Amino acid sequence: THWSKSGLHKAKSENRLLAFRLPGQSIDLFPVIQFEPSKNRANVRAWVSTLLSYTGNGTYALHFLTVRRKSLRGKSYAEKLADTDHSKTLVAQMLSQASRIATQV
Repeated sequence: THWSKSGLHKAKSENRLLAFRLPGQSIDLFPVIQFEPSKNRANVRAWVSTLLSYTGNGTYALHFLTVRRKSLRGKSYAEKLADTDHSKTLVAQMLSQASRIATQV
């Protein structure tokens, strides 16, 4: 990527990039979908901040994206997004669900 280490961590602290740490690790991991060279990359950055405002940055956000859902016919949001399905409908559904979950906690 064209990101510096400090740039990555600044974007993480500002909730512009999703990052997480595995238990017992001291290094941040950043899902590659945020950096893949495609026309959809900008779309990911458009909604990731909103998602993180509901879930917080870290493993909960990762869990939210990777859990398989009946509403997605057994797929996760991560799988749907990796299939380049960045439709406005899917993103709106995802953010709406994250918002509902956040208000229940």
